[in-house]
Amino acid sequence: MSTLEDIAKETAALQQTIEHVGQMLKDAGRSAVIEVSNGTSHAIQSRINGSGHSHGGFSPPLPAPGIDSMKSDVFGSRSGENSLAGTSGSVFYALDGEGTMLHVHWAIPEIGGNDAQSDVTGAHADWYTHRADHGAGNKKVPIRFVVTENAMLAPGHPDWRTCQDCKSLFYSLDGGKCPKRVEFINRPVVVGGDVGLAHPGHADHVVIAGDKTRILPHRAAGYVFALPSTPGPSREPGWRKCGRCKSLFYDGSEAKGACPKWDQPRPGHVAEDGGREYILPFNVPPRSTQQDNWRFCTKCYVLFYLPHNADGACAAGGLHHAHENNYVLDRIRDG
Repeated sequence: MSTLEDIAKETAALQQTIEHVGQMLKDAGRSAVIEVSNGTSHAIQSRINGSGHSHGGFSPPLPAPGIDSMKSDVFGSRSGENSLAGTSGSVFYALDGEGTMLHVHWAIPEIGGNDAQSDVTGAHADWYTHRADHGAGNKKVPIRFVVTENAMLAPGHPDWRTCQDCKSLFYSLDGGKCPKRVEFINRPVVVGGDVGLAHPGHADHVVIAGDKTRILPHRAAGYVFALPSTPGPSREPGWRKCGRCKSLFYDGSEAKGACPKWDQPRPGHVAEDGGREYILPFNVPPRSTQQDNWRFCTKCYVLFYLPHNADGACAAGGLHHAHENNYVLDRIRDG
């Protein structure tokens, strides 16, 4: 995860790159220092087709072939020998493998005002938010493009916590049922004779000790998490709160896992009536405000914290069994 020191170093390095690009443009009649910031959860790739200049050309360094998550690329654009035409160019970036594209365009003309525009088109255009800003002047004009995901900006549903006993994620405003916290209660059971008529001490019946079980609530530990419900890239729908045990479970298949119950067979989870559907990011780099290593249990279908699984408990018996997908959750505060 990024620390404040990491962010400070990255900002300083970016500023040095901007200054370096500006030096390369000092002799151009019209020029721009262009920054493209990738605020998405995954890398984006530049595309040759459609990228280039209608007037002028790129100044070294050229646009990078890709920009990693939460990183920026800086390059220059300058007028050509005919400086009267100014400089005007575009770069296209692939946001996914399904045809969703970011298009950035800029113009520093000889006559008229500066311009910077961005657009997202394709299959999942509604997943993204983008912005274009430009400065004044006609040399080394600062231009910045930013693209990010709506899912990263949308507020999540709070009050989810880790159970310190079973290690599943549960809704902390309702303790639910924990598969590791089973309490046995002794009670008298009458065996033999007519139970409705028998009295203690009569020879026609026997009083023995029987067992009754009670499943206790989850106990919260660690961070408080907020879960998103906004679609986006590398995000999986189908997660819901179980109306019985209050754990988060995967409801996107016919099978429903196992809900805590001491008797056999243990029932599957049941989604809370009228509850939200959560859409969880997975297999993406965690930001400084996130925690990864949350996994889907292939036995009971809950989301659990893998690093503490050795002390956990699965409602299907034994320990949780982790699927390979690595889910990332937003921390909103300490517990």
